[in-house]
Amino acid sequence: MFKTLRWRLTVWFIMLSLLVYASVASLGMIFFHTQLTSAIDDELQELSREVLPTVDTDKGPLQLHTWPVLSRRRSPIKMLASVQLYNKNGELVQEYGTKGVDKLLSGTAEVASADFAKRSLTTPVLGSDGKPIGYLQIQLTTKLRDNAMHQFAFTMAMVAPVLLLALGVCGYFFAGKAAQPIEETFSVLRQFISDAGHELQTPIAIISAASENLAVQLEDTPHVQRINIISRNTDRMARLVGDLMVLVKVDARTVQSKAMVAVQVDKITRQCAEEFEDRFRDKKIDLVAAEMQSSVVIGDQDALHRLVTNLIENALRYTNEGGKVTVSCKNSGRIAKITVEDTGIGIPAESLPRLFDRFYRVDRSRSREAGGFGLGLAIVKAIADGHRGYVEVASEFGKGTRFSVVLPTMTS
Repeated sequence: MFKTLRWRLTVWFIMLSLLVYASVASLGMIFFHTQLTSAIDDELQELSREVLPTVDTDKGPLQLHTWPVLSRRRSPIKMLASVQLYNKNGELVQEYGTKGVDKLLSGTAEVASADFAKRSLTTPVLGSDGKPIGYLQIQLTTKLRDNAMHQFAFTMAMVAPVLLLALGVCGYFFAGKAAQPIEETFSVLRQFISDAGHELQTPIAIISAASENLAVQLEDTPHVQRINIISRNTDRMARLVGDLMVLVKVDARTVQSKAMVAVQVDKITRQCAEEFEDRFRDKKIDLVAAEMQSSVVIGDQDALHRLVTNLIENALRYTNEGGKVTVSCKNSGRIAKITVEDTGIGIPAESLPRLFDRFYRVDRSRSREAGGFGLGLAIVKAIADGHRGYVEVASEFGKGTRFSVVLPTMTS
């Protein structure tokens, strides 16, 4: 139980770490991309300030005179720039440097084609009257930025498995430390329930025997009804103590303390159904022992008997008069499936996730009237888990419920 809790805590820690790592990496990529783009924009601004004074704005067509000469004396980055001059009608009149996108853009923009991706800055060229007479457009490749981003993403992807593995080891260690106080507390509680259960069995047995003897002695008196009430509630207390003791054994894994033997679960299922025949007949519910295929599992015979009994008891409690309960056991080679299906009141969909929680009851008033404690299905699941099996449940409120216990057979 606590080993499973430890692994669950570790998995949650790794998933949370992965989410945090992915978030930080994404934010880092956004920040890195923004900074690199800002650097390109700064370079474009600087180039624009250098090129703009070299544009000939005298009468006649716009053209660049001194920029081609000056650029050869500048840094190599300027040689990678695409410098374009457009007239006021948006027509390209001159281009210098690397090949750019032959389209007049507005302000700062990013353009891409099949061959390249560029960052572009467009600045108006003003005449002597302060009105635009053309446009200067400068473009720089974003290849270096994009390569840096790809390298950043690749590095993050390569670091992630190593980091998550390290976090997983740390998480498993700290999950064990975190679960240790819970395990110790649960161990003390389990020991208390075990000791209390053993101590209660004796007085319960004495009360039960005394009430039975007293009922015989007072059989013809008005007091016999009260004695019967004492007897019924003593039996109810005995069942509760018995259920708690079973859960303690399951939690302590002493349900398998006996030598595990080959058990024919089909015979156990049929035997349990036969034991309930009189009770079903009294309540006028049809009990059908359907297909019983030979199925052999390695397990604890008493525990498996308790498992089937609890399922049939549950069906009896929550099926009304005139209903039907079908019990079967099927073998598919690798698994044996014990199924108890009823036409009872059904289970609301919202209650299904908590159905196997201890002391949980779907309808508390109905369960109390029927004598349930909310431990029967918890015991079923615990026994199934102890036999490397699991429980399936399907229910439609108001129409019925089907419980199936799947156990590995000897051939699996």
